[in-house]
Amino acid sequence: QENQSDISQALNQQSDLIEGIYEGGLTIWECGIDLVNYLISQQGDFNGKNVLELGCGGGLPGIYSVVNGAKSVHFQDYNSEVIKEFTIPNVQLNIEERKCECRYIAGDWNTLPTVLIQTKYDYILSAETIYNPNHYTQLVSALNSLLHPQGQILISAKSYYFGVGGGTRLFESFLQENGVFSSEVVHVIEAGIIFT
Repeated sequence: QENQSDISQALNQQSDLIEGIYEGGLTIWECGIDLVNYLISQQGDFNGKNVLELGCGGGLPGIYSVVNGAKSVHFQDYNSEVIKEFTIPNVQLNIEERKCECRYIAGDWNTLPTVLIQTKYDYILSAETIYNPNHYTQLVSALNSLLHPQGQILISAKSYYFGVGGGTRLFESFLQENGVFSSEVVHVIEAGIIFT
């Protein structure tokens, strides 16, 4: 149909990814859970901090930040339908009555520096967002313009994304070649495929 939504198109095609149309936001990806588990293990201190979750989908790392005292948490995802139908209801179900400014932003990473003028974040959290090397330039540009000088970026991702070609090693190489950020692997989860 002509007026069919972006998400409807993806669901009809049974696809988690239609580049430039739907970028998988209606799925709770395992690296989002891994990032929350890492934050729990580190007893991350978000008290009074400003946090941005890029590619939030269900918003699990952002919700963790709210529950652990963040002053503000801004949730960003590519599709506005994901924000309206998934992120906002999930945040509302999980944060109860907490004093935190939550803001929701839909659109690609190129628009963020203009939408979030003069906003700097103590933490930028992101999971499963480095799957496509074609987006690395705009992602790093957004990170560079939005991170507080003493801020920290935590990205949780797979070492390789079959079918799209991105992953942690390729992203680290991109960062080294472009010299914008230094990177460090802080936690590795070994998981294989079990055949039965």
